[in-house]
Amino acid sequence: ETGRRSLLLLEPVDADGRPLVEEPDDITSDGLFDPALKTEVVYTSEYVNVDCTSPAGIDRAIRHDLLGSNMADVVYSGDVYDASRLMTRSPNGNDLEHRGRLVGVFRNPVERAVAAYQYLRFINDEVKVMTLEEFAASSFLEDNPLVRSLTNKRGPMQSAALHHSDLEAAKFILKTKFVVGLFHDMDESIRRFESFFGWSVGETARSCQAFEVEQVMARRHNQVQVPDGTDPGLRGVMEKNRLDLQLYEFVMYLYDYQGRVLFEKSGKRV
Repeated sequence: ETGRRSLLLLEPVDADGRPLVEEPDDITSDGLFDPALKTEVVYTSEYVNVDCTSPAGIDRAIRHDLLGSNMADVVYSGDVYDASRLMTRSPNGNDLEHRGRLVGVFRNPVERAVAAYQYLRFINDEVKVMTLEEFAASSFLEDNPLVRSLTNKRGPMQSAALHHSDLEAAKFILKTKFVVGLFHDMDESIRRFESFFGWSVGETARSCQAFEVEQVMARRHNQVQVPDGTDPGLRGVMEKNRLDLQLYEFVMYLYDYQGRVLFEKSGKRV
């Protein structure tokens, strides 16, 4: 909660996956659940009832003119290309009616992969019996997911080979479109986002925010012990994330650069 409009676009659901609020008028003539946009307070946070993490959710947001409704400040999505469909063009086809700035929190690719391995060992019977080396060689570990997501080489393009030009394209997108944060510097990253967008966070909200961040960071799969460099599994993880490792080096450079150029050490924008 920041004293502004909703900051996270998710559709609150109950334990069975059904929306928390369902009205008869929310069902269309063809049986599609498609309610009007509304805000919901879940626990202490306010949400808009649309899930922008899926293509169907983006379609729904477009149908209901989510950005034009001015009901939300932030759209959360793991697919920047899909979410960009929300940035509709004006009737003349030239200017965007709605503009946005991308923000992201980035994690060391090896640490991220080991964390994924530890997490999947608890929920997936196949991964449960795998060594890290077997996991790295399996389809459960995507190769260079960050470069792929930034260059739109996922989904149908998942099997497409990546090249140095893709790495350079990903760097350019980060440099020109993103305010970057670092997973291992979460508190400072959040302060930068708040400063950049002019979000005013009170003490109560700050305390709640700190608690939520602490809960995420304390999850078992986020307490990662990365093997040493002689471990064959680690070598497999590094090879499968070769371009992502190079991109992460650029992310750290960009984080430092933005800190000096855009922000003071306190996190305030210059």
